[in-house]
Amino acid sequence: MLLLDEPLGALDKQLREQMQPELRLLQQKPGIALVLVTHDQQEALTLADRIAVMSDGAVMQVDNPTGLYEQPRTRRVASFIGNMNFFPATLHRHGAAQIDVQGLGRMALNGDDDGRPDGSAALIAIRPENLAVHRDAPPTGSGVPGVVHARQYLGGRQMLHIGIAGLGTAVAVAAPGGPDDPASHLTIGQSVWLNWKHDAMLLLDCD
Repeated sequence: MLLLDEPLGALDKQLREQMQPELRLLQQKPGIALVLVTHDQQEALTLADRIAVMSDGAVMQVDNPTGLYEQPRTRRVASFIGNMNFFPATLHRHGAAQIDVQGLGRMALNGDDDGRPDGSAALIAIRPENLAVHRDAPPTGSGVPGVVHARQYLGGRQMLHIGIAGLGTAVAVAAPGGPDDPASHLTIGQSVWLNWKHDAMLLLDCD
């Protein structure tokens, strides 16, 4: 077993990315097991077969990279792995289970509610890449009006920050950065519509 403690931490970004496949090849050799400690979430997702997220010496979740990214169990894990938007919510059980999501409105609850009682507080999480921005109200799906507060150009993509009534924090939306994408032509202060798919929402505990 080989223990690696931040082995690429002193390298610049390009060299670090070039070394990751080399470590992956070493890991796949028979008879070698790697335990790699890193604060770089992307590095962990790229190199690991299984990831343990730890805080204050306690393991919060152990899973493969896909499960950890797409199905985090708590807010701390969800916020540590990648970018995430969080929305306070309240569960309602009048007939079919529904949930009131602050800023987004009431909607049918997608997935298991873990037997939560009516009126219980919860937290909805949505990844920025599972949100979309349109100039006009979308013909299908769910949507709410908003205003472009800021934008970050990140090379091949961009991050938009959309202000929504009832929310104190702007919602992050990942969008392509190319000139053919409509989001590339949005301006600060422009009115837009934010929409999402119901299966994009994760139901988390409040703590």
